[in-house]
Parts: sequence; structure tokens; C-alpha cells
Amino acid sequence: MSHTSLTDAQIDARARAYARDHRVNYSEALDHVVAFAEPQSARVADVLAAGSAAARTSIAGLADGLSYAAPIAKSVGLSLESTVAIMAQFSNAGIDASRAGSALNSILSQFSDPASKFRKELSALGINTGDFDQALKQLAATGGSGAAAILSVGTEAGPALRAALNLGIPALEKLRGELYGAEGEAAAMAKTMGNNLIRESIADLVAQGNFSAGVAAGLRQIIDFVVTALEADALMARVAGNGFIFDGTLSVADAVQRAHDLRELLRF
Repeated sequence: MSHTSLTDAQIDARARAYARDHRVNYSEALDHVVAFAEPQSARVADVLAAGSAAARTSIAGLADGLSYAAPIAKSVGLSLESTVAIMAQFSNAGIDASRAGSALNSILSQFSDPASKFRKELSALGINTGDFDQALKQLAATGGSGAAAILSVGTEAGPALRAALNLGIPALEKLRGELYGAEGEAAAMAKTMGNNLIRESIADLVAQGNFSAGVAAGLRQIIDFVVTALEADALMARVAGNGFIFDGTLSVADAVQRAHDLRELLRF
């Protein structure tokens, strides 16, 4: 079964955990784990780190969205970089990251079905390519004539697709180009956030865990930095197969939850 440096037992354990956490069947979970297992995991970390830096979203948000979109994206031949770039474009258009992944899953599922209404609407526009990147470019070029095709993907995916196209194909291609050059991005992010003084400050702040909603505006940047550091360290720990960060003092699961709680605070 194994096509990576992971053993079959490790792949099985990750697939079962993924199926449990994301409420999908074992087969779907296995496809996802194999598609993004070592030696791909470092590349995934780099692309997610670069994507979060280039878009209005977080590493955790993109990773959550990727969990929805990755299996179908792989089946239609989209690269990791293209998949994350499209989700980042959705996020830059104001679509929540997890919704972006769900919307892309829906769009790609319909694109992969020759009998779908989406493919029929594309065909009516003269768009018959099986290459999704090319189909997006051609759809964008139709302007208002493509409205029926955009609406055909549904009430959730349609607005996301329209918003992304409104930002323009050049913006999407710029994002994709940045992600193809993302090697080492996650490690660099972790290193930047890794000096001992900053880590100690972050650990102290996180340990308190009881920030009030009335936090002063001047602290917002500090909290945002803490969140980004937590997400980056948690991602790198997962890639390395570790369950803890901050020298073993904070579990990855707790780090992700603290990051989520702090992001909620920043909404005030």
C-alpha cells in the first residue's frame, strides 16, 4: 500500500484519525493521507505557509479548506499549488477558508462530471477543455456571458467562483507563481518566530489563556503574531510527526485551539 516513506501502519493510523476528525469514510481519508504524506508533507507545509502570507487567511484555515478539496483536486489533475492558490483567491475575495475548500470541492466535482449542468453550461460557451486552470481562464474571458455557468455550480459555490473571477486571472496566476516558489517557506516562518525571547513571551501569553474582549488596539498586532506563531509551529510539528511544541510544554491540539480562540478575540 505504501508509496511514501511512511509505513503502512502509519498511513493506516493517520487515515483513521483523519476520517474521525473530518467525518469522512476511511477510503476518502486514505486517499488524502497518501496524496499528502511524506515526502510531500514538507512541500504542503511550505505551500500553506506561503498561501497564508499571500491571502486573507491563516495556515490553519487553508489546511482546513484543503482537507475538503484535496482528493477531488488531485483526481482532476490540479497541483497542490494551483489548489491552494484558488482557495487563497477565494479567501482574498472574502470567502471563509473552510467554505472556500467546500466550494472548490463542489466546483471540481461538477467539473469532473461530463454530464453535470456546469459542464453543459461551459460547453455552451465553447469551453470544452478538461484542464480546470484553462477552463477558469476561458470562463473569465466570457465576462457576463458566463453568468449561467457560474450560477450552475450552486448557491454556495457560485458566489465563491464569481468573487474569485472578479479578482481576475492575473491575481490568481500571481498567487500560483508565489506558491511554486514556496520551498522553505514554513521553515523560514518558524525560524523567524523562533528566537528564544519571542518564544518565551508567546508561551507566557498563551499560558494565561484568558484575554478579555476589551484588549487595547495596540495589543492586536501582538495577538495576531502569537496566533501566527502557534499555527506555524503546530504545522511544523505535525510535519515532523511531533505532538508538542514549545519544548514539549504545549500539545499541537491545544496550540490549534488557542490559536482559534485568539482569532475569535481579534474579531471584536
